[in-house]
Amino acid sequence: WAHHYIEVLFEQGYIAGCSTDPLKYCPDQVMTRAESAVFVERGVHGADYLPIQPAQEVFADVPLNEWFARWITALWEDGYTAGCGTYLGFNYCPLSENSRVQGSVFFLRMMHGADYVPPEPQGLFVDLDLDWWGTKWAEAAYNAGIIPACETAPELKFCAQDKLDRAMGAYMMVQAKGLD
Repeated sequence: WAHHYIEVLFEQGYIAGCSTDPLKYCPDQVMTRAESAVFVERGVHGADYLPIQPAQEVFADVPLNEWFARWITALWEDGYTAGCGTYLGFNYCPLSENSRVQGSVFFLRMMHGADYVPPEPQGLFVDLDLDWWGTKWAEAAYNAGIIPACETAPELKFCAQDKLDRAMGAYMMVQAKGLD
């Protein structure tokens, strides 16, 4: 279902895939927070963007010798992340799998800027409490057209904690950038 969105991103240079020999995208793999950093940074700065290699570690779990260090450090420096918590140090959790609501935060901020805060929720989704932090992000992403509901009948559901696969990540990127 996501072939078109993946091809658009590849043709415009935003993605390289999960393997180069053979060339593969791995649409069913869950998107990690490290991969999301690449998507957001390229979405903000352009398809050819390559951040500089940092000289100092920002997050305890992002060693400088990892491929994702430059991307996550740039994401931090640009103000698009606060990390994932302070358990055992200041961390980013680069290999953690993104949920649909976490992806919504990343792509909405890529779309509107690092300081974007969505409006208060209206109660669109029956599976989200109005007082939960992620509800406003889910509703804003849905209203912006960057992520569909996970279920529309009998009632609208968002499935906020479901994992965000690379296919949906491609869809969200294309929608957020208006590339379609």
